[in-house]
Amino acid sequence: MPETFQSIDPAVKDEVYVDTHSPSLLRWKTKRGNQVKENAIAGTLRSDGRWRVNIKGKFYYTYRVYVYLTTGVDPIHSIIDHKNGDASCHAPDNLRVVTRSQNNINRKPRGQYKGVSLHKASGLWRARLSLNGKEITTYHHTAEQAAHAYDKVAFEACGKFAYLNFPENYDALPTA
Repeated sequence: MPETFQSIDPAVKDEVYVDTHSPSLLRWKTKRGNQVKENAIAGTLRSDGRWRVNIKGKFYYTYRVYVYLTTGVDPIHSIIDHKNGDASCHAPDNLRVVTRSQNNINRKPRGQYKGVSLHKASGLWRARLSLNGKEITTYHHTAEQAAHAYDKVAFEACGKFAYLNFPENYDALPTA
């Protein structure tokens, strides 16, 4: 089941401010008890590498609050994608608002190659990509051929959102 997020309380603007040099992207505007001083890093680093902040009894991922504070738009119905696939990398240029489909395209592969599996009945390697409910499937003699075929379709359809098996082949091309 996909993760759901709560709406960001506009009061966060009174509690924290954006600091792109902070590892959490946020700092406290005021002192918070004896332990937290004004201008201290806001939030707690979780074991999965993501920062989470408690504001007025509600927990938010700091990169979601960052998007809210920098755009003025509550990302409750949006997904914040980490371009490099590393959820602990909160660099502002690594974050982008995406659709669920774009986020899934950017997921890392479970096997050796993204979108490639062995079709047991034929003995061929299958390159498969699902876009907006439509499946694109091609068959190849080697896993590497299938991986290149997947990359071509993924790049044409998704551009910069695609996680590619061979990104070096697409670095010089313009992205969507």
